[in-house]
Amino acid sequence: MSKKRKELNSELENLLTNKTQLHSEYIDKITDKIYLGDIEGFNDFDYFSKEKITHILSLIDVNINIPEFYKIKHKLISIEDEENVNLLKYLKECIEFIESADKIYIHCMCGISRSPSIVIAYLMWKAHCSYYDAYFFVKNRRSYICPNDGFVEQLKLFENLIKKNDYDLNKIDFNSIKIKEYKES
Repeated sequence: MSKKRKELNSELENLLTNKTQLHSEYIDKITDKIYLGDIEGFNDFDYFSKEKITHILSLIDVNINIPEFYKIKHKLISIEDEENVNLLKYLKECIEFIESADKIYIHCMCGISRSPSIVIAYLMWKAHCSYYDAYFFVKNRRSYICPNDGFVEQLKLFENLIKKNDYDLNKIDFNSIKIKEYKES
């Protein structure tokens, strides 16, 4: 392994001090701050209380709510798991929400494409690492992730954008970025 690759892996590993992987049937701990899962995990409020999760980011195209007495900050971003969906336009908002949390549960319907894509983007930005390093970091903790091809291409574009802009999200106009349209053959 090259020295640069070791340094990148070290940056990612610094985000995780407790390496316990599976805490719940539906939720995987990615870093000390980030928990990743599916819609079933969304309903595990006892687990959220035990783990002191303060925020939930829902990336689904159905309306869901959290009862107020749980005192968890919730952000719902209505997004479909389709290759032609512009994931980039949500990245800054998602990253800022993740940053505002002490501990956060990020989920979509199955925890396979949308939510892992956001976690990968966050790690790329936070740890200044490549798409591949962030992808494999997450995959080692939640083995069945599989961002759709459109999201993968956008995450690779995001990697170039954040490097070019010194990892300053405020320098990037996410709304003006054109994404590739995918057509079924």
